[in-house]
Amino acid sequence: MEGTVKEFVGCVIFLAGAALAVWLGVWVLFVGGIVQAVDACKVSPIDSLGLALGLLRVVVAPVGWVIFMVTMALAGAAAQD
Repeated sequence: MEGTVKEFVGCVIFLAGAALAVWLGVWVLFVGGIVQAVDACKVSPIDSLGLALGLLRVVVAPVGWVIFMVTMALAGAAAQD
């Protein structure tokens, strides 16, 4: 009985971490960075700070992988006996 609860908690942690990693890594950082960079280029004098921050968000988008790996390790540790 105790093993099934641990497996369930591990699955919940894994799914929550995967969802958080996809949302943060793909949507907020990668797509948001591209949108921010394009919007910075649209204005008459190019907004250099907005462009730089948008490109920085695209470059640091793999942070989502780090979050995914940490939550995968936590989920594995929670499901072990």
